[in-house]
Amino acid sequence: MLLVGRVFEFEAAHHLPNYKGPCQENHGHSYRLLIEVDGESDEYPGMVCDFGTLKDIVEEKILCVLDHSDINELMWDDSKKAIDPPIAENIVKWIVDELKNNLQLVRVRLWETSKCYAEWRRDKV
Repeated sequence: MLLVGRVFEFEAAHHLPNYKGPCQENHGHSYRLLIEVDGESDEYPGMVCDFGTLKDIVEEKILCVLDHSDINELMWDDSKKAIDPPIAENIVKWIVDELKNNLQLVRVRLWETSKCYAEWRRDKV
């Protein structure tokens, strides 16, 4: 199987309600996002996915929403009751849900810091 991937970066803030520790306070991260896909593109013979197309889809569906945002605002309903805490694992689930109809996802990895990440892989689902 051939895979291609692209790394993206964005800045965002969040806090963890009802969490006992420093992350309960509003703070920001310089997130790093890896998207890997497989398949075959109709754009050019043998091409898995055009890197420009991958970039455009991720920018439209993910970065335009998350970059310089307060992620808590994205994960609250109108009654201000938490739907999902804005932890890396739930952000990855949201990213997968946003991209799965547009890309043949193999892996989504989100680094919250340079040493800590959450990951979704198709073979583990």
